[in-house]
Amino acid sequence: MTTADSNSWAGKPDLFDANLRATPVPWRFLPWDRAATVRGNAWQPVNPAALMPTICAPMLVLVPLDADHAAELSVTDAVTRMWIGWSTPPDMARCVQDWLAETAAGRRLAWVAYDANSYWRGEGEHEALGVVSLDRLPEALNGAEWELGFWLHEKVWGHGWALRMAAAVLDWTARQTPLRLLTISWTEGNIASKHVIEKLLGTVPAVTLPAVKDGKDTTVHHYMIELAVQEHP
Repeated sequence: MTTADSNSWAGKPDLFDANLRATPVPWRFLPWDRAATVRGNAWQPVNPAALMPTICAPMLVLVPLDADHAAELSVTDAVTRMWIGWSTPPDMARCVQDWLAETAAGRRLAWVAYDANSYWRGEGEHEALGVVSLDRLPEALNGAEWELGFWLHEKVWGHGWALRMAAAVLDWTARQTPLRLLTISWTEGNIASKHVIEKLLGTVPAVTLPAVKDGKDTTVHHYMIELAVQEHP
């Protein structure tokens, strides 16, 4: 569990306030055939752990992942079945250490999500909601080298947390990094993630590509996101 001191918020330099009510938002759906025109795809962060702030948003706090979070992040088959290349880890502490090694290598920026209503009041211990991350892809996908991903504990599904988490990280990425192109996706059958993406980007066409999950053929639906858009055509 994690405990917050409500007095630590004001004036703290490593906090970023995500503006989720901005109009227009600093991102938009980008058609697949236009992704090659975007510059600013190859971002290689140096010392990502020092770069990542705590992100504050309405109802939500995102805290950079550290080793102590392992006790709060229990992942079940119901969660991992939604992800290509991820099976339920037998040892969550080892899994978090692997994620932190990816962060140290500049390949992953991950935050643990909390309900802000209790977190900033400092009322004892707070349970994590899930994780949201920026992950560097092993190979570029249509010009995109980074992917936005998220997952939640089963008991908090269906309450809008994933949308807030994804939007807060998109806002930070657009305003505080040079990255201008991301991809986001959902695996066939994961309708909840599809709905989150549609709320972020609108009802827009995906590009569907084949994939393999646990030895079985499936499909993944991919979208391109352009960041820090100043003008809409």
